[in-house]
Amino acid sequence: LLREVRDQLRDRRTLFMIAVLPILLYPLLGMSFFQVMQFLREHPIRVLVVGAPESSALPKLVEGDRFAKDLFPIAERAALMQVTVQSPEETRRLAGVEPIEQARRDMQDGNYEVVVYFPPNFAERYQQFHESLSQDDSATAAVKVPQVEVYPNLAKDASKAAHRRVTDVLDHWREEIGKQNLAERKLPATTARPFEIATLDVAEAGQHK
Repeated sequence: LLREVRDQLRDRRTLFMIAVLPILLYPLLGMSFFQVMQFLREHPIRVLVVGAPESSALPKLVEGDRFAKDLFPIAERAALMQVTVQSPEETRRLAGVEPIEQARRDMQDGNYEVVVYFPPNFAERYQQFHESLSQDDSATAAVKVPQVEVYPNLAKDASKAAHRRVTDVLDHWREEIGKQNLAERKLPATTARPFEIATLDVAEAGQHK
């Protein structure tokens, strides 16, 4: 008899897990997802872009105060990030300041979750790289495009999440550059990744939990 009772209880638990629990959980998960998306729309990820490159050889990265919609698998997600491009005047004023110190200063008051830094010669060096693609391989190998630097504060959850989203955008942008190069010329696949994206944490020592 005890065994039969245990079997019935086990069957009821199984039925509950398979049939009842999903009915209870799915609406809660859907509501949570909706609330998160609503929060992101009202509080978009704030990104500062320093030295945004302007070159006809490069796909568009920033459009107004957003990353280009083409860089998102779902165009509406572009609205979840608010992008500020640092003015050339401000960039010149801060010449000589270490990028990581500038990023830490810009983020310490909570104005941005992530800072993206393009070296001053990025567009020029990429233009040289682009032009060298029509020459031999040795000419292309001689041109090095400087890396793009992404500065999050990985001790903070909001910055950590923003970092993942921003690096996804930059990865997609780099892929678009590679596709553009390959479409223009018959080139090896290595030309699709002409530069690296580096992450440099601005958190002070001891901040990580």
